[in-house]
Amino acid sequence: YQTYPNNPTIYYRRGRLYQILGRWAEAAQTFKQLHELLLKAPYKSISYQIESLYHVARSEYELGNYFSSNDHCQAAIALETHLDFSKEIDGQMEKFSEIRKQLHTLHDKVKALALTDISKQ
Repeated sequence: YQTYPNNPTIYYRRGRLYQILGRWAEAAQTFKQLHELLLKAPYKSISYQIESLYHVARSEYELGNYFSSNDHCQAAIALETHLDFSKEIDGQMEKFSEIRKQLHTLHDKVKALALTDISKQ
């Protein structure tokens, strides 16, 4: 990390390690930083951006921040319309199709929670 502070792979792996350790706040922050790096990159990977937003959303969900999780899910899903997978490659750890399925499952969960919270008011 100290040698290559702007290397997206370092942030990705660090974020995943935080998730494995259950350090969800650090994971969320790391994946937010990753997303910022990806936005500044000269070559844009839409699938990598979607995956980073998914991991922010998942971390926020684990922290109980359901509205933030929903916002990040929606941002990731909105990027799907710009995805041309013929110009992308799958990540090292998971296939994009699996990330996409997890994203939509999480989005369904947070939507249901948001509706439940609203109906209680």
